[in-house]
Amino acid sequence: MGLPDMQRALRGSPVWRTLWTVAIAVWIAAPMAATEAAAIELRDHGPTVAFGYAHERKEDLFFPSVGWRWRFGFGESLEAWLARVGTDLTWYVEPMIAPVLGDEETVEVQVVPGVRFEPTDPWFGTWVPYLEGGIGLMYTGLDDLGLGSNILFSDNVGLGVTFRESGWSLGYRYRHSSHAGIWAESNAGLDVHYLTLRYDRKAGSYL
Repeated sequence: MGLPDMQRALRGSPVWRTLWTVAIAVWIAAPMAATEAAAIELRDHGPTVAFGYAHERKEDLFFPSVGWRWRFGFGESLEAWLARVGTDLTWYVEPMIAPVLGDEETVEVQVVPGVRFEPTDPWFGTWVPYLEGGIGLMYTGLDDLGLGSNILFSDNVGLGVTFRESGWSLGYRYRHSSHAGIWAESNAGLDVHYLTLRYDRKAGSYL
């Protein structure tokens, strides 16, 4: 049996699904484990509005999305070390829901944990650039694009700018969703480009 045959045999097997489930669980739990056990600091939270677009099989798809983000610190020790090099690192959890408009009108839901990098000091007045990314899970009702499954991984990367005094952020986000060949042979994947607008409400409480 060659390597391609072994890969095909593994796809969809209980072992393969278990490995990926463990990997995703570790990714979601890692930020929590990295924080100080005494307190997890809630930095801010607020709504996210995103307008997504994809062109698949000569069809235009639109994803007007809404969600809510909770953003947390990694603990005083790590934050103090990062501050010495002028970097702020936080982690977040962001559930979102969107109707899918276009070739097939349906809905999608996703929950994505991720990390965000930004400088500690503004670059232009109160403008603070950021870079962020995360991997989560999603459900999509799309059935005719060769995705192979309604349950997919949601891989996200984004960049933008936060207007620190107002709490508003404007950015661009790229999302790739697929099931990584786990649940079916068909795994076309779907790429979506978003413009995002977010408002972060500062929080001084601890969870």
